[in-house]
Amino acid sequence: SHDLLKNWLSTYKFKDWEVHSSTGEEVTPAEKTQRAEEIAEVLSDQKRWRSHGRMISRDTLTSDPDLRLQIEKIEDDEVLLTALDNYFELFIDHVQREDNTSFVHTRDYF
Repeated sequence: SHDLLKNWLSTYKFKDWEVHSSTGEEVTPAEKTQRAEEIAEVLSDQKRWRSHGRMISRDTLTSDPDLRLQIEKIEDDEVLLTALDNYFELFIDHVQREDNTSFVHTRDYF
């Protein structure tokens, strides 16, 4: 999970991170990977979080000084929020209609 998180952060979360907010200097791919490693390290600290399966709130992720994450609020983007609401309704309808107890949506199947 550590490597998965590190790869996801550096590839997707940080894809538009071009300049350091503190210095204005360009962000290198190595810096993105290093920052992702730091975050993965903090999030994988079992002593700190006390549970593998417990949710960590958005407020905690954005206010924690060791994480310093910037997270956009879905509810601030009405187009995205509407699209997600529509998707969720379609998903629930499909699961109930097919009488599924679980379902995984992939790029190849829905």
